[in-house]
Amino acid sequence: MAHVKPIKPLKTPVSVTANLLLKGLTVYLAPDGTWSANIADAAIAEDLAQEAVLLALANVTVKTQYVVGAYSFAVELVNGKATPIGMREIIRAKRLPTIVPDGLTPKPEWENQFTAANADSDNSASSDNVAKSNESKRSENV
Repeated sequence: MAHVKPIKPLKTPVSVTANLLLKGLTVYLAPDGTWSANIADAAIAEDLAQEAVLLALANVTVKTQYVVGAYSFAVELVNGKATPIGMREIIRAKRLPTIVPDGLTPKPEWENQFTAANADSDNSASSDNVAKSNESKRSENV
């Protein structure tokens, strides 16, 4: 009689994430095999076998070049929905940039406005100097 090895449970549940190839957006593998931008829609694996199934499903869409970089990550369950544990995944789920240039806030690009109140005066002065320098070089070449 063959011995059946029990499936090892994971230390924490996991979900699978990737990025849409054409847009770069973070997406999560849903239970129906589609990709969602909302982590609350993510399928949750409780053991290694379930994780392997989710990764295999994700790799099908990786091969079609719909998504790239699929991997599993640890989650905790909050009201039955996946919530990221690690800082990287928290940032990805909130869709925040990891680097914010001086003078800008971590808002979507269309909400950022560079104003006199948030602009660095040293940068604006150096821009004026560059513009004046370029203008003088053009007048010398004429």
